[in-house]
Amino acid sequence: MIRTSAPPSAASTGIPAGKSLVPSGSLTVTVPGTVIDGLDVSGQINVRANNVTIKNTRVITGGYYGIDLGYGATGVTVSHCEITASATHYTGVKGGGFTMDNCYIHGFENAITLTDGNTIVTSCFIEKMDGVGSPHYDGIEIYAGNNYEIRNNAIRLTDTNGNWLNDTGAINITPTWSNISDVIIDGNWLGGGSYTLNLDEQGGYTLTNLTVTNNRWYGSAPAGHAAYGPIRAGNLITTAAHNTWHDTGQPI
Repeated sequence: MIRTSAPPSAASTGIPAGKSLVPSGSLTVTVPGTVIDGLDVSGQINVRANNVTIKNTRVITGGYYGIDLGYGATGVTVSHCEITASATHYTGVKGGGFTMDNCYIHGFENAITLTDGNTIVTSCFIEKMDGVGSPHYDGIEIYAGNNYEIRNNAIRLTDTNGNWLNDTGAINITPTWSNISDVIIDGNWLGGGSYTLNLDEQGGYTLTNLTVTNNRWYGSAPAGHAAYGPIRAGNLITTAAHNTWHDTGQPI
């Protein structure tokens, strides 16, 4: 896939201009094929059915998750949504088996937590992380499952004031509950973290068949806007090509 010419932003993602929203409380979706369009949700959306579509919708959660897809649902689409938090700030979207595009996610400790595989995240904007206690910030974190595509997103691991955060990673792939395989990270803009792309095998589980291509790291060598460097455990990458520093164009 060819990287788009400019990174996604708050202006180009989220609710389309002119879209009217209808206020709503929390929702639990149990009917397959349900379409949620144009809601302003104060609470959480729980998806418990296949082939659900959530689009043109704002979620402002005060709970643990903004959208919870973590119960085995498949064929879910989340498109042109804004997902943010009023309190607790833990995870914006959690689960797997979905396709997400053109979403704006901000105000969480973890924007997207992937656990169930078979997921595509494309053309989204993640920034302005927030948390409570002793948070470990992640833009997109993967802990289990196979078959992920992360393409053409802008992930800026910054605080609510736009300052770069030096904790964990813009993308964090850590096999914790199972082996992870077949992950494509292509055409993204990435910045912040202890390592911006944080890779770590734990508990005897492995990460295999990881492709990292055509990405830009915000900043310049040696570390960009991360505390230690652009990539941790680069030996876990199967295929790497055309990854550059955003400010200089120099290769990673």
